[in-house]
Amino acid sequence: LDSLVIAKGERYIFFYTRIALMLGILSIISTHYQNIACEKLKTRTAMDINMNLLEHVKRFPTKFFIDKNPTYINQRLNMDSNDVVIFLINDVLQLITNILNLGVAVIIMVLINMKIALLLTLLIPIHIFLYLVFKRLFYATRKEFVEHQNLFFSSMNQQLTNIKYIKLNSLYKKTYENLCKVYEDFYIRIIKLVKTHSYYSGLGAGIKHAGIALLFLYGGIEVYNGRISIGDFTIINTYFQIIFSAIAFFLNFGKSYQNDLITIN
Repeated sequence: LDSLVIAKGERYIFFYTRIALMLGILSIISTHYQNIACEKLKTRTAMDINMNLLEHVKRFPTKFFIDKNPTYINQRLNMDSNDVVIFLINDVLQLITNILNLGVAVIIMVLINMKIALLLTLLIPIHIFLYLVFKRLFYATRKEFVEHQNLFFSSMNQQLTNIKYIKLNSLYKKTYENLCKVYEDFYIRIIKLVKTHSYYSGLGAGIKHAGIALLFLYGGIEVYNGRISIGDFTIINTYFQIIFSAIAFFLNFGKSYQNDLITIN
């Protein structure tokens, strides 16, 4: 931008257009192969974990299966295996990437303008405090959700398993009422979980918008007084977005970690 403002030469336009086009093509190609590789890894890993868990459960004492619904056990094994794999492959890899992105972005912002960098990085402890406040609530609401979800699907499958008994005794109304009761309990946990996540995301977004307001207030004054250029301000704004994208990921990572603690436990 500074080059365009000063020189106003067409060669700058063509130069940066070629760079943008090449980066776009590389991004498409790398994303394609990354998606295929990750899906192969996730599918195989999830299946291996699921089968190993099933072999482990098969060796439990016979009395363990007396009051256990097979559908419930399979549902838990499948869901827990997938949750663990998604957390390990998707979230952990993205965690490493976002840590690197955050570090590079902060360094570049410090090199451009120390005051703006310090002003915006002060918002990071606020996000950490937000997570510490919500983490126990995430664990509790997610645990309730998972338990009632499994009970609901187990109840549905149980009715189909016992369909002959239900038909012979004309238990349609009673079984329907029982299923509705289980669903209502499940529905309450869904809404409770959604509300918790919504409050958390809303507060995080509020902190981000406060940061944007501070950036434009202080950055605008700096540009007006000629202490930084339009190009520098654009770079700062771009890396500010990278920083807050990384912070937003960390917030979601903390939420995912609490969810997966239930799976591990």
